[in-house]
Amino acid sequence: MPSRHNLLLLALLTAALLPMAVPVSADLRFCNPTQDRLGVAVGFKDKQGFVTQGWWNLPAKSCDRLPGTPIDHRYYLNVINYDRGGEWAGDTYLCTREKEFTLRGIEDCAARGYERTGFFAVDTGRAKSPAINVNCICTADYVPVCARKPDGRLETYSNACRAGCEGAKVVRKGKC
Repeated sequence: MPSRHNLLLLALLTAALLPMAVPVSADLRFCNPTQDRLGVAVGFKDKQGFVTQGWWNLPAKSCDRLPGTPIDHRYYLNVINYDRGGEWAGDTYLCTREKEFTLRGIEDCAARGYERTGFFAVDTGRAKSPAINVNCICTADYVPVCARKPDGRLETYSNACRAGCEGAKVVRKGKC
């Protein structure tokens, strides 16, 4: 099972802004800088509701695109560590199955022959080509901070973790 530190780190890789745009067709990029093989399932909303897709097998120290995932600000992830055991999950429940899948809807998973699996929310901010890196996952909590970017400009981030993931230093709580 992942250490408490690793769970917090993964929870922080998620970044936190509220959804702000209509999804655009593209692929989400997921990076695994760890020494372990990971399995990833992703959930997102489109115009017709929730969609879950998985399982992508990511080798250690690799990045890969998760095909068919729209560019959006909010994703839901479930990550399994194949080598050390353990799962990064959350309290948003989506439908999954053991083999490769693309499923629509979150209602009555068991009645439909699927598993009900916990996912955690990840927010990629305003990224045009979102990438999720296991080294920097943030919760989706909205607790705005004003932070100084590496180029010296001030910017409002959804939380201190998100600012830190982007190399910014928090100067005060609240919006800039």
